[in-house]
Amino acid sequence: MKRQVKGGILAGMILCLLPGAWCSQALAEEERITKVSLEITTDFEPGDSISEEDIQIHTDSSLYKIDEWRLLNEESAWEGAAVPVVEIVLSQAEEAKFSYIGADHLTVKGTRFTFLSSKRSEKDTILNLKIKLPPIKEEVEQMETSDIWLDANGILSWPIHESVSLYRILIYRGGNKIGEKLSYGTLISIQDQITQPGNYSVKISGVSKYDGTEKTLTQRSEAVSFDMDMMSSFQTPSEELSGSWMENSGLWYYVNPGDHLAVAQWQEIDGFWYYFDHMGVRKTGWIDWNKSRYYCDENGKLLTDQVTPDGYRVGADGAVIGKEN
Repeated sequence: MKRQVKGGILAGMILCLLPGAWCSQALAEEERITKVSLEITTDFEPGDSISEEDIQIHTDSSLYKIDEWRLLNEESAWEGAAVPVVEIVLSQAEEAKFSYIGADHLTVKGTRFTFLSSKRSEKDTILNLKIKLPPIKEEVEQMETSDIWLDANGILSWPIHESVSLYRILIYRGGNKIGEKLSYGTLISIQDQITQPGNYSVKISGVSKYDGTEKTLTQRSEAVSFDMDMMSSFQTPSEELSGSWMENSGLWYYVNPGDHLAVAQWQEIDGFWYYFDHMGVRKTGWIDWNKSRYYCDENGKLLTDQVTPDGYRVGADGAVIGKEN
């Protein structure tokens, strides 16, 4: 019995001395980092410059440490629904080395994240992680009722709210709600709702472009009184036959006959073509549309069969041909 035990011990010692032996593999597995846990806090604000100082990353692990992190976004400031992309560099703190770290092996506290990639280097002692953080959100803040303007022609306007994708306008006569309208822009006619003399007011809510929730933007506006003479002026032949340009906060819109705002479309107006975005704003500069590019000058007019200010030839239909020699 003793001889057999000694033989077993000797055999085990020999196996442990052999390259790639089972005991060395088991030891190596014990020294592998198979999971990574991080805690991330951010202080991103729409309009702020992009800076690594606005993100903090920590770990409580004794097996690895955080060497550095970098924001990979190319923009200079957080705009719209920007999505932060972060590269995080980890290194071993003990003798342990990194195993493959995928989405199922990474835990992040303090924020939601989307796993993008991981890469090991320096004989598995360095780990590069890339993740996406949630979009930068701008709170949907209320507007002052004094910012709402309903003119004597039944045209309603209000300031643009960058975090809103769609507006809902509730229309009141006296104290009663009489109708509502939806608008992508901040300029709309409510002439069709003003059907009898009275005091008219509105209340506006907005749908967030970030999470789709709807929030009240204003209280009831100051009432505007309409009488029969004012209402009859809505129906002049000149207004029925043509649309009209409207300016709000330095941005230009076009209201078509029938009180429809030009939205997300090309439109020919007085012999020139213009492009209006999803908010109804007249655009200038380069416009990507239908797998081609077009250029509108500083007044929004489409350039055709000429060279753009930055040196590109556009054809008779306005589509770019190429760089002018």
